[in-house]
Amino acid sequence: MPRERHYLLVTIAGVRLWRSEGKTFQVRYDLLRTGQRNVSSVYNCVYLLEGREYMLVASGTRPDGTVQDRKISLWPGVLVKHHLEFGDGSQIIFNPADQTVSTCFLVDDATAKISTVGRDLT
Repeated sequence: MPRERHYLLVTIAGVRLWRSEGKTFQVRYDLLRTGQRNVSSVYNCVYLLEGREYMLVASGTRPDGTVQDRKISLWPGVLVKHHLEFGDGSQIIFNPADQTVSTCFLVDDATAKISTVGRDLT
């Protein structure tokens, strides 16, 4: 699927490297396909680091040398599992009205601060 924007690319190994180097990043989940009945919503994972956007891609390349963006399904818990393992420590907020995903950090017991708001690319 062609993108209108140009992204830098990162793999899971790159995210692990950022963590080992102590780099602070944010994670955003952009909606690619809305879920209906037994079909899950699908998202691209975009990492924000030092003012740049990095799209998560598969580690391997295709025979023609291109790479594929990693699509992450909301259900059955794939997005949450990915976020817990490779996210930025924020909490996930799912908006059932438009199926977008945002992230937030708890400031205290009663206050949350929005970190990222996923884009609707459907």
